[in-house]
Amino acid sequence: MKKIIGIILCVIMSMSLVACNVQPRMGSGDIVIATSEGAGVELLLRDYLYILSSNRMQHEQMLMQMFGMGWDDFADHWGEPLGDTGVTMFTGLKEMSLNEAKATLLLYTIAREHGFSYDAEIIDLIRADMQEEVRMLNSPAAVGARAFYEFYYVTYQERLEVYRMLLTMDAFRMAMFENTIVTEADARAFYDNPANFDEIEDQRSMTVAHILITFGEDPTEDDEVIEKAEEILARIRAGESFAALVEEYSQDPGSIPNEGRYTITRNTSFVPEFMEWTLAAQIDDTGIVETDHGLHIMHMVARDTFEDMMVARDTLDGPLHTFAEAIQVNLFMDEVDRLINERNADDWVVNEELFDSITHNIYERAQRR
Repeated sequence: MKKIIGIILCVIMSMSLVACNVQPRMGSGDIVIATSEGAGVELLLRDYLYILSSNRMQHEQMLMQMFGMGWDDFADHWGEPLGDTGVTMFTGLKEMSLNEAKATLLLYTIAREHGFSYDAEIIDLIRADMQEEVRMLNSPAAVGARAFYEFYYVTYQERLEVYRMLLTMDAFRMAMFENTIVTEADARAFYDNPANFDEIEDQRSMTVAHILITFGEDPTEDDEVIEKAEEILARIRAGESFAALVEEYSQDPGSIPNEGRYTITRNTSFVPEFMEWTLAAQIDDTGIVETDHGLHIMHMVARDTFEDMMVARDTLDGPLHTFAEAIQVNLFMDEVDRLINERNADDWVVNEELFDSITHNIYERAQRR
């Protein structure tokens, strides 16, 4: 389940709901925002709003962690264009959240048809946590409840109802996952199929070692740095210990304790020139790569074989599961998508007036927070 951070947003439902003949109040009750007769479902406003708030908070948390953005930066961020689509980041967020809410509802419906339900004990734990959260938000309780509502776009009780739906869906998904069995022979067949190249490479790790020599502030000394790097490379190719040369020369403190080595994947966020060399290199290749950090004397140490991939590995990006587990996840996700697509229909009718007024109100108020 997605982790949600609390951020104070000035929200929602005190806006115009006149079009739905609903008086402004805290909470959306049983208001329907979209229906599909073909799928036989009605999407409640509360479910959409909760998913919208979750996606927004998760995105903002990522921006804070990766780019150091603060609350004052988000107003401009959500107004920025989304690529060349002609819409804003916020418009993209609300449309993505609506599609996610539809898919969630469809899978929940299938789960109920298969007899799945939520775990009441987990709901009790969630209820206790939310009660404590409301208590900590403010006093008296009514103020805390209002603050909770402004955090999550839904009331305390509505959030419990959403969790009942999500837990029911998750119980079904877990059963599906456990029934998705991948043997070593299955994994080998997948590995040997050229059509699966991208999926395979996403799961492959490689170990590359480097010695970093940085340029000084004086450009006239650049030739000396280049000469030094070429001399070190020649010594490596002559058979000297790479680890010893790392200890003697490298200016990358992060890799010196590990003999200059990094175990990475093709998705690791290193400078492009470093990654391009690593992805193209064969085992025991050496060379020099120039980046903004300086000159890197490179050595390709190892690249996962099939046997390596069949065990869990640690990389700079975190642990990699076994190849069989990765295939299991892919097959499971494909099956989930298949079930949703089978149930989905092309006749979704969205209450556009309600949808636009609510999301516009959320956006406008967020600009003023």
